[in-house]
Amino acid sequence: MQGNVVFCDDVRVEGSGKHILIGVYPNGMGITGNFPTSVRLVAWLHMTGISSGRHKIEFFLQGPGSPNHNVHESGDVDIQAPWLPATFFMGPFDIPVAFSGDIIAAVSIDNGPLQKVGALNVSPLVR
Repeated sequence: MQGNVVFCDDVRVEGSGKHILIGVYPNGMGITGNFPTSVRLVAWLHMTGISSGRHKIEFFLQGPGSPNHNVHESGDVDIQAPWLPATFFMGPFDIPVAFSGDIIAAVSIDNGPLQKVGALNVSPLVR
């Protein structure tokens, strides 16, 4: 499985099924306040290489300075066309951020090992 996560403020779905990502963070987020803080994010996940059939997907987010995962979402998916990417969006989530660093996103399929699918750097806003 290969995956990638896009962090954003919101995801909307048109009547046609098209996803519209609002407020995408390309590689980092600038914080205007002080640490510790929390940030609200939506995660849009794009995965390929999942075999056909029913699978348990688990999604995790961990903020910098956190000793464990701050978000753990899971669900079942039935892959009928494994040559096509599977896309999901989840959230919004409030992620605690103790200090500058990366929010890490990871996925597990069918209780397998965690695979990192993305990160978002959080640091003080430079003006």
